[in-house]
Amino acid sequence: MYPGWEPEANIEAQRGVGTYRPEDFFAGPEDHSGITIAYHLQRALVDGDGDPVDAITDGIQRDADNRLKNTHTFVGREEHNAGGAAGGGKRIFYVGHGGLVASGEIPFATDTALPIENSLTYDFKRFMVYVVDQPSGSTTLDVESTDPSDTSQTLTIEDEGATTTEDVTLNGTTTETTTESFPGIDALSLDAETTGDVIVKDGSGNELARIAGSDSYDQGEGDLGIPALGGGSHAGSVGTPFEHFIDDSIEATTGSLGGTNARIVSSSFSFDNNVDADTVGGRFRSLYENEQTLSLDAEVFGPESNAREIEAYLQNKGIDVKWTADSFTVDLTGGTRTSSGEANKEANQGRATISPQFEFADITLASV
Repeated sequence: MYPGWEPEANIEAQRGVGTYRPEDFFAGPEDHSGITIAYHLQRALVDGDGDPVDAITDGIQRDADNRLKNTHTFVGREEHNAGGAAGGGKRIFYVGHGGLVASGEIPFATDTALPIENSLTYDFKRFMVYVVDQPSGSTTLDVESTDPSDTSQTLTIEDEGATTTEDVTLNGTTTETTTESFPGIDALSLDAETTGDVIVKDGSGNELARIAGSDSYDQGEGDLGIPALGGGSHAGSVGTPFEHFIDDSIEATTGSLGGTNARIVSSSFSFDNNVDADTVGGRFRSLYENEQTLSLDAEVFGPESNAREIEAYLQNKGIDVKWTADSFTVDLTGGTRTSSGEANKEANQGRATISPQFEFADITLASV
């Protein structure tokens, strides 16, 4: 699923005494939180050393200083084969920097043939969209700024897969021309913010792209563009089988889930890092993670599940739960029920289920 992104620039109206209409409008610190991505799980959560492999693990594990181990950079590319200033089509890039995995969910559904669908909710420090018109053929590129003071920054330009790449040092409003010819543009990355806008044109003078500088924003901080691959490469196919819950198991290793002969109809594991943010006087916020919540919801069916779950909840009985997947295990320990679920029976029910909710003190991920 493509990310759902609605930027918040915190626009406020300036009002004065003696007039009922705004005098002006100003943008405040940007908020790029609540950006959700969903995908089918296709690999283990951790490697043999217990280090993160899948993206969702970076929202679960903490380092020795209780910080999330990694932040994420997101790049989404939208391809348009027609149009553009030079007639070569265009690419639209959605770019997020400094993303913390704020929360996530792994649902366990027994009634679907589809793989497990992880969902991540990010809070990003920066998130921007760039429209890059493509050249109609291989061409040198002209680079300049709209401000004469921009003379120390370097713009890295790459085509698809970084087959052709070049670093261009800005020279203010003076045009700098690449020595390489580019059949397309897939990355435009600044090593530092600029005051003016950085403009990229083809050899015929068509403006192909623009990276906004600090003068373009009320808050005074400019954009950095589209990250370059450098010596890296775009990710290829994972190449391993998708993870299905059909062959997996969830069981209580301490305590009981639903009592004798009970079984889990469906379940869902979720976590929340309670990410908060501070405004530090500019366009972007500083993000930090707080206490972590580890939760499990389950729909349980059994001859005595209603009674046993309510009993365990009222007596605050402890529970540990283990999820065994094809290539990894998840151990949730030090848990208790935060809700027993509702004991309800209706005339048209073929079975009665109860949906308790659990919270845990710790989690251990391992590969198998």
